[in-house]
Amino acid sequence: MADNETLFQNYLWRVEIDGFAIAEYNECAEIKTTTEVIERKPGGSHWTKKEAGRSKAENITLRRDLGTNKEMKEWRDKVVNAKTLKGLPPESYKKDIDVVQLDRELNPIKRWRLVNAWPSEYAAGPWNGDGNAIVQETVTITYDRPTDENP
Repeated sequence: MADNETLFQNYLWRVEIDGFAIAEYNECAEIKTTTEVIERKPGGSHWTKKEAGRSKAENITLRRDLGTNKEMKEWRDKVVNAKTLKGLPPESYKKDIDVVQLDRELNPIKRWRLVNAWPSEYAAGPWNGDGNAIVQETVTITYDRPTDENP
């Protein structure tokens, strides 16, 4: 490891839209991109040549204790309403969002911008009257590509 490398500890993630925090999550799946591998077999060679193909961003899943904040659920409802022709213009639900990693003092330490993001899945639960567990909110965010930004 390089002497000047900073390591980031897992603690809390904030989702921001247009610079305003809409929710904080205690679990965030990895922000990941993949690139297809194109294999070519040049004539006369015993070696396969590999080149980069199309790249794509993997969905991320965020999880937190369910509270009274409804902004993520309302954003998910806009996606559903847009696709069921309830008067919203196409793709009006897509937004550039920031996922901000926070330290234990809630200071930003790392920021990723997710371009053309939208909640493709939303779940609240599980519901069990026999236990004392706190209900969880789980949101899957789909996006076109991430950019890496400093706080």
